[in-house]
Amino acid sequence: MKKFAMRRLILICVVCVLLAAFGTITFAQGIQRQINVALLPLRFIIAGIDRTPPDGMIDTGVSRVPAGFIFQGTTYVPLRFISDALDKDVIWEGATRTIFIGPRGQAIADTPLMEIPLWSGPLASVRGNWQVNRARSALETGMRTFSNNPDIQSMSFNLNSLATRVSGSFYIRRDGWTRPRILAGVILTILGDGKALFTSGVLMDGGDPISFIVDTHGILQLTLRVEAPTSVNASPIPSAGIVGISNLNALTTDY
Repeated sequence: MKKFAMRRLILICVVCVLLAAFGTITFAQGIQRQINVALLPLRFIIAGIDRTPPDGMIDTGVSRVPAGFIFQGTTYVPLRFISDALDKDVIWEGATRTIFIGPRGQAIADTPLMEIPLWSGPLASVRGNWQVNRARSALETGMRTFSNNPDIQSMSFNLNSLATRVSGSFYIRRDGWTRPRILAGVILTILGDGKALFTSGVLMDGGDPISFIVDTHGILQLTLRVEAPTSVNASPIPSAGIVGISNLNALTTDY
């Protein structure tokens, strides 16, 4: 009975788009067509708990969309909204246009998960002068600490909810730099859709690299933010060094 109910629930779940009061949607299925739908104040009681969004809208991480609509007597709701309420994973496989649904933490894709290197791939956005160091399988950038303001550099990747985790190692270079080294240390913060997922703490010059593994289920955009705090040395001469992130890999089925 539970399997039948779950199967029926999944069949009526689709990804929602922004709509007006009686909205118009465009579907892509070989050809495009527009449909008129009814937006009504829907309630969602799931496993005995009222999951109704206060304003009838949900946040996808990209935009706010209606929690549901009715088309030709069938109610449609965002798939991720229902899966989160049921504590289920949703994985989108772009290569085959397949949606996988299963328990949290359980591998549910037909194709095996694979580590793909982010360090050698394209950046969605960048702040700073990040360079690929192929000898270290890393992305590196020069940073300086001043007596009055920090140096902040970042880079972002579009994961599009395809990666289950991202791992790597954060370090300060000990060679190839002739100017004074970073004195106040550096801090790595990893953000998923603007929310902090990991903070390294202060990595000092000469310290061991800091490894990280971050859960990225459902993350659309991943941002790695490196900050060299203001120097404790009041000297107007900045201290400087090279920081890097090596072996930055994503575990995914999208390959």
